[in-house]
Amino acid sequence: MPLTELLRKLRANQKSKLEEVAKAMNISREEYFQIEKGLLIPDLYHLDDVAKFYGIDASIFNRYFK
Repeated sequence: MPLTELLRKLRANQKSKLEEVAKAMNISREEYFQIEKGLLIPDLYHLDDVAKFYGIDASIFNRYFK
């Protein structure tokens, strides 16, 4: 599954808004929107923030950075 799809599914499953996830990542809503669309690639630091926001293990994102 592409990273963009994973991020959208996580957000949909938690019924989170773009703004909420962006705030957790300390980025703008627009930047997060671009990440979900695949226009920007987040670094592991920001994905760690996503993992904390959703209460999941950040290692789920490791496969996207090999």
